[in-house]
Amino acid sequence: PISLDGSGSTSAAGAPVHAWRQVSGPAAGLTEADAAVATAVPFAPGTFVFELTVKEGEAVGLPALVTVTAGEPGVEFPLAVASAPGTAREGDHVPLDGSRSRIPSGGAARWRWTQIWGPWVALGDAMAPLTTFQPPAPGLYVFELEVDDGTLRSAPATVSILVSSRVTGG
Repeated sequence: PISLDGSGSTSAAGAPVHAWRQVSGPAAGLTEADAAVATAVPFAPGTFVFELTVKEGEAVGLPALVTVTAGEPGVEFPLAVASAPGTAREGDHVPLDGSRSRIPSGGAARWRWTQIWGPWVALGDAMAPLTTFQPPAPGLYVFELEVDDGTLRSAPATVSILVSSRVTGG
């Protein structure tokens, strides 16, 4: 069983009405779908997406999606482990390191770095465990790393780098 927790949903006044539903993935059982905390039971391995909608009176909030990946019993998922310096300066070559990620199956590891925030940058090699980028401007740069073994994919690991201006003297 997987607990889907929407208890952090808020409303201005009164008690919000919760509504959970499955929107994609293999078949799964869903109980307490009208409660803040529902329970999902996957019937087969796969990736499942559940949606929570919260309503108060006639006002309906934006839906929130929860993605869950379930595997075969006793089979470990790959684990993405990402690291990077917390700060850098514009123009620096900033390393992104996913070399501590694990592929429990012993299969061939594949890496995928994706930039999810900040001024766009080109990565040295987005499909390698170690890569770099060169920030063109100050700002917050955020990247996700996913690893897979050709069958199972890890949950994303996220790193954030705050880039400051390069101060020139003179």
